[in-house]
Amino acid sequence: MKKIIVFLLTFLISCNSENDDNILTPESNQWVFVACEGNFGASNGSITMINNLGDIKSINDLGDIVQSIEVYKNKLFVIINNSHKIIAFDITKDGLRLPGIEIDTNESSPREMKILNEKLYFTNWNSSDIKILNLNNYVIENSIKVHGKPESIEFDGSNLWVGIQLNDDYSDGNRLLK
Repeated sequence: MKKIIVFLLTFLISCNSENDDNILTPESNQWVFVACEGNFGASNGSITMINNLGDIKSINDLGDIVQSIEVYKNKLFVIINNSHKIIAFDITKDGLRLPGIEIDTNESSPREMKILNEKLYFTNWNSSDIKILNLNNYVIENSIKVHGKPESIEFDGSNLWVGIQLNDDYSDGNRLLK
């Protein structure tokens, strides 16, 4: 009970202001990004952005099925599955700088991604592999072939793990690759 009272007193004291000039207004430099996949075949996938002031902005018609997004440093990476591309946007205090850098994945049908050490690892259904994108020059520099359709990708602090939810013939898969 003493901890709660001390916290409340600290909170009340820190929020007390006799002069409105001392009130700080938060700047709109923090954003939450929401992927909206859109309709298959319609190229209407979008990104919605909400800042810490409650402002909402959208970027529409990015492509056919926005599959996944990832923030890394001052960039937002967007995988657009059925359009077979990745878009890298700069994040600014005003949102995303357009038009972004578009990376062609060579019809690979990219799915999910994980970023480690200036490399973006992303799973691909059509090419049945994990491709490695160099974030310094946006060149796909390597790929790791797998049996099946890789989907999920996670990092445990030491290793990347990739889930194979479908086999090459689209039957149910159940493998986890390290």
